[in-house]
Amino acid sequence: MTLLRFTDIFKALLLRRSAALLLLLTVLFSFCSCSTNVDLSDVAQAADILPFVSGEEEEEAIENSENNTLNIRASETNIGMIVREIYAEDVCKGILVANDKDLEEVFLIAPEKIMEYRILYTEGTYGVQDLCVIKPADGCKDEILESLRQRKDSRTSFFEHYDVNDAYDIMQHAEIYTQGEYIIYLAVEDMEAAKLIVDKYIPY
Repeated sequence: MTLLRFTDIFKALLLRRSAALLLLLTVLFSFCSCSTNVDLSDVAQAADILPFVSGEEEEEAIENSENNTLNIRASETNIGMIVREIYAEDVCKGILVANDKDLEEVFLIAPEKIMEYRILYTEGTYGVQDLCVIKPADGCKDEILESLRQRKDSRTSFFEHYDVNDAYDIMQHAEIYTQGEYIIYLAVEDMEAAKLIVDKYIPY
């Protein structure tokens, strides 16, 4: 009877240790998953870009494109160089690359109202480091500007109550402006340096 009881206790302890180890591994895995980084050198390249088409044609274009992984709509312009220089090809925590779905759900802009774009943004866990370069379709500029202003206002309000890495100050000094055919939205730490980079690649 004593031997059986000792065996039961040993099994119970073993099960508890296994459960604790499993829980620890789960927490560590979750932490690692949340801290994933984005290699922006891929984002700066234009090889993975699709032209915008609607409905079934878009789905076919995605399926037929061997190089596409991000579904970013932008032409072979200097937009990629703007991304490369502003982010200096660093591996940045929390940077997200917007696709057409993000454009509609996060920025509240219908994809058909845009001819081309490149958007990098953050959700706020590590602060803010946002860049939008958008070429609006004819007659859609004012509507897109208003959507970006709403985005700026909502993020400023958010970081007022959850300031991390000076995000609130960055949002207060964020700028939305037009340059040439493009709308620019900058919410980065060094605004003056970022604007000089934009000036290099997008003419007035």
